[in-house]
Formats: sequence, C-alpha cells, structure tokens
Amino acid sequence: MNNQDFQHIDLTSPPSEYAKDSRMSPAGISFFHSGMDHETSIHEVRPGLAENVVVAEFETTQNL
Repeated sequence: MNNQDFQHIDLTSPPSEYAKDSRMSPAGISFFHSGMDHETSIHEVRPGLAENVVVAEFETTQNL
C-alpha cells in the first residue's frame, strides 16, 4: 500500500471528459463514488483491467 498526501483538487469528481456511463450516472456527468469499504467503492466505478483506482479513507468532522 502506498500512502500519499493529496490536495483537494486530486480528490474531487473527475473532469466531464473522463466520466463514463455507470449505474448511477450517464456519460459526461461526473460523480464522487464512495462506499463503506474499498471493495464496494472500486466496484462502483467499474474500472477496466488496466485502469488505476485510488481508494482513500475519510473521517467526518461531525456525526452523520
């Protein structure tokens, strides 16, 4: 596992030209996908065999 610091711009939804058609969004509409575990998050974005996926753990600042 490679721990790395990211800036806010690195963690937002992808630019529209990279947004693929998915279960929850049409092509060109960018979404931030999340899950309660990394496997779910990866399955949500349906990466191709050679594509890279970045998974991060977030901590909320208040109870949700």
